[in-house]
Amino acid sequence: MKLATLKYILSLSLVLNFSALLAQNESLIGGYKKILLRGVSDSLYIKLNIDIADQYIFNSPDSSAVYTNFALARAQAIQDTSMMAKAHNFLGIIFYSKGHLLTSLEHYQQAQALYKSIDDASGAVKVANNIANVYTELGENDKAIKIYEEAFQTNIDLNLVDEAASNIFNIANSYLELRDYDKVKSYIKQLEDFNKISKTSIDPCFIKAEIFIVENQLDSAMICLDRAVNISAKEGDELFVCSLSLRKAEVLLMMKDYVNAMAILEGTIKLIEKNDFNDLKLDFLKLKASLYKELGQFREAYFSMEQYDILKDSLEKMNDFNRVSELNAKYESEKKEADNARLGEEVARKDSLVRITLIIGIALIAILGVFVFNFYRKKRLNSLLKEQNNEIKIQRHKVISSINYARRIQSSILPNIQDLAAFLPESFIYFKPKDIVSGDFYWFRIIDEKLYIAAIDCTGHGVPGAFMSLIANSKLNRTVDEFCLREPHEILHQLHLEIIAMLRQERDPLNAQDGMDIAICAIDMQNRTIRYSGANHGLILGRAGELIEYKAKPISLGGIIYEKQLANLTNPFQTEEIQYNSGDYLFLFSDGLYDQLGGPENKKFNKARFRELLRNVLRMNDTKQASALCESVFQNWRGSRSQTDDIMLIGTKLN
Repeated sequence: MKLATLKYILSLSLVLNFSALLAQNESLIGGYKKILLRGVSDSLYIKLNIDIADQYIFNSPDSSAVYTNFALARAQAIQDTSMMAKAHNFLGIIFYSKGHLLTSLEHYQQAQALYKSIDDASGAVKVANNIANVYTELGENDKAIKIYEEAFQTNIDLNLVDEAASNIFNIANSYLELRDYDKVKSYIKQLEDFNKISKTSIDPCFIKAEIFIVENQLDSAMICLDRAVNISAKEGDELFVCSLSLRKAEVLLMMKDYVNAMAILEGTIKLIEKNDFNDLKLDFLKLKASLYKELGQFREAYFSMEQYDILKDSLEKMNDFNRVSELNAKYESEKKEADNARLGEEVARKDSLVRITLIIGIALIAILGVFVFNFYRKKRLNSLLKEQNNEIKIQRHKVISSINYARRIQSSILPNIQDLAAFLPESFIYFKPKDIVSGDFYWFRIIDEKLYIAAIDCTGHGVPGAFMSLIANSKLNRTVDEFCLREPHEILHQLHLEIIAMLRQERDPLNAQDGMDIAICAIDMQNRTIRYSGANHGLILGRAGELIEYKAKPISLGGIIYEKQLANLTNPFQTEEIQYNSGDYLFLFSDGLYDQLGGPENKKFNKARFRELLRNVLRMNDTKQASALCESVFQNWRGSRSQTDDIMLIGTKLN
């Protein structure tokens, strides 16, 4: 279990030395509401709603959003830029806490723009900190660190010492996620030195605890965690009291102090259930199962893991789609706006033709008068068309920006080619989505000293394909991590069942065709064997200039039609063991390249040309140039035609 990441979030004038994380004060909230009922001025109405939202923000974000929107609507009505900025910052925090990162980022960016428009450097730099928090969650730690560092310097210039200290804390935390422990220690020391000079209350004790855990200094880690729990409890931060308590229980489990670990778990679950901290409840159940296992109480351990699976499945139905679903809705909305703008332009053009025709007719009677009228009419229409073209460009930019965010999210699930090269140095991946985001993706993991590698081709491409790729990646990870399956054919079968259950394909005919094709293999370099299984995607082995193809089962994963065909089979997939020689090449691929239309007769590239391309790769001395060769061949064949489908080709020289 990994401790929930703590970041200092800046709201209003409150810098989270945890003073913004006060527990809900119902009597205070009730007092604010009574004042609102009396009827107040616009400025007081906005302030009271913001104050109520502030009381709710970390313990009841939905209630906070209601009152924030009340404040925002009134602030917009009277053009109070400062309060509009505060409201957008609040909405950013609320959506951030709910996991809607892109919506959160939009509100933060609006808040920052509003603060800058009134030269409020203090407000703008607080929002910059929050923007960096979003980039951290998106896995862009380097970008986040750069923003934190710029915010630190601005806060120093403005003499905002608490905010500056929070920036240092967040930088240390980002380096902790990057596992750059030397940098973490450096920034912890910088924060401690800064605290001595500036008398701030930002305490890095929980980050120090994580460093001590890495260094196996568990007693020191417990001291730091106790201090962190006490700080959070004093400030009313029940979320981190629970999170830190679970981390304490985990450390006690490492120390084999099972009695105290169980006591902490039993005390923490009450607070978790009171606040509906479902993510922490998952951590609790998994940790409790581990504890029961260590105690030899296997029945209780199994029961805890069963509860864990039930809760995790229910949460995944929301979490798997959380970030991309908001993108898809945004994409569709903005696409519709862009289409309407184009329609308006077309109507204007047709209207122009009708009017010009009419003018020509009238010109037979009064040429001079109509000429003047036509001149000004055309000038006005050209101005209108120019405005509409500019609007189309803006809408298109918004749509592309949204999909680019989706690309960043999808890129975060793709493993780094450098990790594959560390295991098999002469490797390449030719990956070319048809649109900005892709339905194809690659996956590899090192498990038990074997390399598991897969090429996955999901239904569709673009945004729908990206949806399926996120689901497929999540379920593939679950299959190997939680079900601990290692045989390729067993992985495929379980993945097939997971997709059907996730998409409710037995009950929802609209999703009955959605699924994926996949080739997966486990490479044992010690024994020079490949264990392979495929669903509609084969494997090709290159040896001494020749290609050996291993056929896949002609079945896709997912889809109720296939499920009915396989009703009488326990597992239709099989694992084939392949003995390879040092210097052989392994190729995994989707169908995008050989299905590409092009050439002089606009035909498919086809499998024969695809195999010839692979033979050319075998002849190359430097595998690093293989992707460039594939791109050159693809572009020459495609010519000026559009790309037909997502393209992926994985090649590696086996040792």
